[in-house]
Amino acid sequence: HQMAYEEVHKAAKEALVFLRQSSFIEWNTARNCFRPTGLGVASAASAIAPREAAETCEELGSARRHVVLDSPLHVIYLAIPHRGALNLGPTVHQQIYTRLSREDLSVAELIGVTEAVVMTMYRTGPPDPKRSSEASLRAYERARRFFT
Repeated sequence: HQMAYEEVHKAAKEALVFLRQSSFIEWNTARNCFRPTGLGVASAASAIAPREAAETCEELGSARRHVVLDSPLHVIYLAIPHRGALNLGPTVHQQIYTRLSREDLSVAELIGVTEAVVMTMYRTGPPDPKRSSEASLRAYERARRFFT
């Protein structure tokens, strides 16, 4: 039972660190406990997973500073839920990318869907979650959402 306790303790500690770093919770010194932030309450109420909510907030923060309104693509991308992305396949992704207008290309680059990402997807297909970096997995998921 000692091993199970250590695993649970480690997982709980990692979860608290993530929630605090992602601004879902903050320390309440008056009560000597954690309390949810507005983002934490909103995320729980929306039933969006914390990692997905953190990514969405990051994207919205970037969009506020750099939103591209010359094309509706940026707003459409932001409206697509993370788990709503379709898997169209690397060939279709590459074909769509080569036909994007200049304005749509600027949206793609702002989001992080670059020619290098698209060509990597085309050559290697979906990344292996067990062997790929977190950054590669996120880039692939952003591209899937973009091409949806």
